[in-house]
Amino acid sequence: MITWSFRKFSIFEKCPEMYHRTYDLKEKPVENQRKYLDGYVLHTLVEEYINKNIYQTQDKSWLHANMMRHVTRYITNLHNHPTKFIKFKDDKKDEEKAINKITKCIDNTHALFQYENFHTKKLVGEFEPPDGGVKINNLVSIDGSIDILVESDDGYTVVDLKTSESKRFLQKDQLVFYYIIVRELKGYAPKELYFFSAHKNAKIKCTVTEDDASELIRKMTAYTKQIETSNYRQMNMQSCWGCPHIDLCHAEHFGDFSNGRYSL
Repeated sequence: MITWSFRKFSIFEKCPEMYHRTYDLKEKPVENQRKYLDGYVLHTLVEEYINKNIYQTQDKSWLHANMMRHVTRYITNLHNHPTKFIKFKDDKKDEEKAINKITKCIDNTHALFQYENFHTKKLVGEFEPPDGGVKINNLVSIDGSIDILVESDDGYTVVDLKTSESKRFLQKDQLVFYYIIVRELKGYAPKELYFFSAHKNAKIKCTVTEDDASELIRKMTAYTKQIETSNYRQMNMQSCWGCPHIDLCHAEHFGDFSNGRYSL
């Protein structure tokens, strides 16, 4: 049995070789974590804002007052990490740009809380299954952390926070994962699921059906069978750009890279 998260599922769909290196070989390539800073700060800050019930006071000043604590924690945690580091392009200027973006995301997220009257509703921050995930069948269980789960008299709403400006991170399958998790743990499917682009202050609704859930489960079951036979290491060359494993992967498959081309 494999416990699938959306990240694990999306990596396999993108490139099975990347999956192999990430989850089987457990390679830990050196990688700049700068691009994850704003997402980490917003998500951990909102989780604390909800789970300490501060959201019920609608206190925006608390969010701003605690923002730098999470920024500092993120940077500090990377100081002695063997493969992860954080480096700003132009130190002070890029750092200020990052802080300004995080501040904007926080302001827009607080505006969402007010618009949706979240202070009058029951919220759970980082709602997730117990250890081991939710068992779907003999081959598949699923796991995942829902940023905001809203409980109201007429059902559940799933909110996924995004800090990226790119639409390529708005993948319906992620909300299908959350649809299944809520359905299995709460007894019925959520009535509404949407992405919230905190940078653009945009709410992107997504319709998820039982057919979508069945198709996702079918894919995960098929992928699990492939993995269990160890016959799945196909490389998708279109996914190489931006892959943290590119150097190790290409060295193994193509030999040394020199003079601008691969030497076999």
